[in-house]
Amino acid sequence: MKLKQDSGQLLNRSLELKDNMRKAIFMKRNIGICGLLAMCLLTGCSKAEALAPEQFSAAETTTASTAAVQPGTTVSALTTAAATAAVTDEPEPVTSAAVTEAAAEQPETVPPAAEPEPEQAPPVPDTETFTGILMDECCSDVDDPSAHDLPCMLMDTCRASGYGLDIQQPDGSWRFVPFDENGQNLAWEYLHHTTRMDNLFVTVKGTLTDGVISVFDLEKVP
Repeated sequence: MKLKQDSGQLLNRSLELKDNMRKAIFMKRNIGICGLLAMCLLTGCSKAEALAPEQFSAAETTTASTAAVQPGTTVSALTTAAATAAVTDEPEPVTSAAVTEAAAEQPETVPPAAEPEPEQAPPVPDTETFTGILMDECCSDVDDPSAHDLPCMLMDTCRASGYGLDIQQPDGSWRFVPFDENGQNLAWEYLHHTTRMDNLFVTVKGTLTDGVISVFDLEKVP
């Protein structure tokens, strides 16, 4: 009688254990599916589908081996084992699309603007030095240019004829060479400031082109 009672309890225990194993396997598969859905969201569905058979196989093997070693294993323990086997720690792969998106977010590097080259000053022509008597063209034919006085030089008629330089030639004659516009202004300014009444000897720095002196500077001769 006692043996029959023990046999009945053992049979009930066995049926209960099998029922627990079926529940654990069912829960294991659900956990595996949840894990695969999460992996699908992270890495792409194609990779998750490729790993699905391996995940289910590993879950079933882990659950069955755990139940075989420990007959008294509870549903909670089997569920924990199934969840451990189903969840993997694979890092998210870096795709070419992610690399392209990261590169697009990088700010464009703007090259520094090239500094403009400094403007070169126009070449200064070689200057010459001319020495003679400041004279107006109207009176340039006088016999003695040194005697030509300041009041005559300031007359409107003399100024209108234009100023220039009487330069003595090797033979003793005098040659009148007119000034350019700048020379006219410098000569007029000089005549208004000089204290000399005659002997208006000056030194001019400039260039001689086509019989006209381009004046850069005009100074009295000491």
